[in-house]
Amino acid sequence: MKSLFAIVSTLIYASVSSAAPPEWVFRTTTGENLTVPSWSLEEGEYKLGEKKIPFSQVYAVELTRTPRPQWPSSGEIVTLAGDRLAGELVGGDGSKIIWKANFGKVGIELSFPMSAIAFVQFQGTESRLDPEPNKGRDLIRLSGGEELTGAIGTITLKEGITLDEMGKKKQVALNKVQALVFNSDLARPRIPRGVYHRITTRNGNRLLTTKFTSDGKEVQIANLFGEKVTLAQTEILAIDEINGKAMDLITFKPSEFRYTPFDDETFALKLNRNVLGQPLTLKKSGQTNGYDSGLGLHSGMNLKYALEGKFKKLEGKIGLDAISGVRGEVLVTIKLDGKPVEGWSDRQFTFKDETVNIEIGVEGVKELQIEIKRGKLGPVQGVLNLVNVKLLP
Repeated sequence: MKSLFAIVSTLIYASVSSAAPPEWVFRTTTGENLTVPSWSLEEGEYKLGEKKIPFSQVYAVELTRTPRPQWPSSGEIVTLAGDRLAGELVGGDGSKIIWKANFGKVGIELSFPMSAIAFVQFQGTESRLDPEPNKGRDLIRLSGGEELTGAIGTITLKEGITLDEMGKKKQVALNKVQALVFNSDLARPRIPRGVYHRITTRNGNRLLTTKFTSDGKEVQIANLFGEKVTLAQTEILAIDEINGKAMDLITFKPSEFRYTPFDDETFALKLNRNVLGQPLTLKKSGQTNGYDSGLGLHSGMNLKYALEGKFKKLEGKIGLDAISGVRGEVLVTIKLDGKPVEGWSDRQFTFKDETVNIEIGVEGVKELQIEIKRGKLGPVQGVLNLVNVKLLP
């Protein structure tokens, strides 16, 4: 039984924590990172109290003291561009899906072209892997594991899903469906050519947008399909710029990649997944954080990138995968033009270690090298993630 002191201490801590004002970190391309309790965005400027920053200078906004949620695990729609929204399917006509997205206490109906959807998941699954794309036909996976293929037509809550199987139509009740995987031959990702943003909400939604504003209380968002979403600013946890001035390392192809296998193991460098193909996760303050952008690495890998002296600073986060690397141990060395960075020569990462922030000056540097060696445990769960890695101009 807990002592009275422990109970009182817990209550006091909970009260103080809940009363603590929010802290937002704004990361800018000038290298200045600002922490503020509130913000708004109007007319191309972030307003941080008395200070104003051009919208184009901010490449990341993040709420501190709050873990980044993992992706929704059930009742989720995923677009080819990268939207991931919890909720429920409410209709469709053979060319589009109507999805009631769950944003905490708010449900908002959104329309998605079927050609822009990767899959819809109706029920939770123990697997951390997304369904593989289906080529040639749409696929309906039933709760018992059976799979039906054909062309998905109309969808209603009452009648379920109409599936055309080689000219024969079949009705499939929604309560029997585990997942819909759409024909990859008809895929149209709808990824913007210019700058856009990923908004992460408290319940794990990832919503892509080409335009958003905020009055400090509500955030008005236009998604990639031109539909409007209005959310309380308190539902937002992070805003990440994509295709902006701060360049993401994942957009660079390594100038050299070497992997030294251990016995019969084989691992390949992964983008936006860990080496096992699972979502990127890192441990912070004892909690699992989920990330969307990064490199999935493993002990035994050695990578080089040609920077050509074009950048001033390297920023990111690194650590063993919070789920698949909990028993691992690796040694990480980061070199600039062949010389180890101070504090980054065989730096040890074990299950005891949490996420480490990377902030390294790279002005004039022509080559970046990342080497991951095996620790005392050999190759066991040497699953390392390097996430949100940006090169600042």
